[in-house]
Amino acid sequence: MDILVIILSMGILSSFTLIPLIRFLQTRNNREFEGEKLIPFSYGKMFSAERYYFNSKGIFIFRANQLIHHYQFDDLIALKKMSVTVNNRKYWFMRIHTPNGQRYYQFIPKDTIFNDNFTQFYQFLKTNYPTKVKGKWHRWFAGI
Repeated sequence: MDILVIILSMGILSSFTLIPLIRFLQTRNNREFEGEKLIPFSYGKMFSAERYYFNSKGIFIFRANQLIHHYQFDDLIALKKMSVTVNNRKYWFMRIHTPNGQRYYQFIPKDTIFNDNFTQFYQFLKTNYPTKVKGKWHRWFAGI
């Protein structure tokens, strides 16, 4: 009986490492659109394979290996910081105009010691579309 409890416990706990590992492998940073590399700027949710990318041609929403939406930067209404904090990191959201109304996408910025992906996205928008950026980004103080 004890061994069965141990096996069940390990099975349940392993899902919290196995599922994120599978999602990571599905969403590697090797995507391109029309020959231009896509830069991932969001972490996904634990059990979701949805990730957000950008390049000079727009914003791309992928679920695992499938492109779900491609938005032009002109469709972006706002990029804004939320008040929700997870692990000392603020959630951000994008409000995007679509033919069916507005869509909201919330995410945690993907910016670490080893990459500055969200910083690149933020600076690109700040330079080219300054009225659409509503929040301030602090790379080394992401929880502010």
